[in-house]
Amino acid sequence: MIKQILNQMKIDKSSKKSTAAIYGTIISIVCTIINKTTGIDLNTDEIILLIVPIASYIFGQGVADIGKEKMKNENKIKAENDEIKKEVKTVISGLNKMIGE
Repeated sequence: MIKQILNQMKIDKSSKKSTAAIYGTIISIVCTIINKTTGIDLNTDEIILLIVPIASYIFGQGVADIGKEKMKNENKIKAENDEIKKEVKTVISGLNKMIGE
């Protein structure tokens, strides 16, 4: 059922954040329905206590994604710098041969 929802909404199934958000939404809806129909009488604070860990997880994944993106950019810049260094060495080597050193 969850996979069908994700397919219909065109949500990235590999994203941990979107999966956690879907489960968090389902949990909050189920808690609300159970609270209204069975008379368990969960107050708002108790429902929030169920949702906060999910929200924290989503926030943590967002922070982790920022770190991953920064690392990708740093690796890309390093690779570009390495390529430039190789080209400079090749040019210098060619110039040295031309000069006769």
